[in-house]
Amino acid sequence: MAGAEGFQYRAVYPFRRERPEDLELLPGDLLVVSRVALQALGVADGGERCPHNVGWMPGFNERTRQRGDFPGTYVEFLGPVALARPGPRPRGPRPLPARPLDGPSESGHTLASLAEQFSPPEPAPPILVKLIEAIEQAELDSECYTGFVRYVY
Repeated sequence: MAGAEGFQYRAVYPFRRERPEDLELLPGDLLVVSRVALQALGVADGGERCPHNVGWMPGFNERTRQRGDFPGTYVEFLGPVALARPGPRPRGPRPLPARPLDGPSESGHTLASLAEQFSPPEPAPPILVKLIEAIEQAELDSECYTGFVRYVY
């Protein structure tokens, strides 16, 4: 890491913000991470070339002009770069999201339609229906339940 003030990375996968301090990524976004921020994370010289080993990285998204954290598993290393601004403060450790298996996705995460979200539940399995019917029939046949019904009416 000697000599460079910071390092540039390119987003390979889209990433949706999970926390307020996260950066949203689109494939092709250019990100800058300061050398000092990587050193604060304990990254040794040369470790900046393997962002997937770093974990969460604090940086600056040049497209959105925002600072925040992004997963190192979603970017590729481009090279050293001179920084015009001081780097962001490093944050504590946190687990990484799973790396997408099917390559870059243009749509990102999608929510189910309203009809799917609020549709009635699927019917119960036949065995469960038979069990409930048997329990109800047993209760109707029981003397205690029948007596209770007579008492109420």
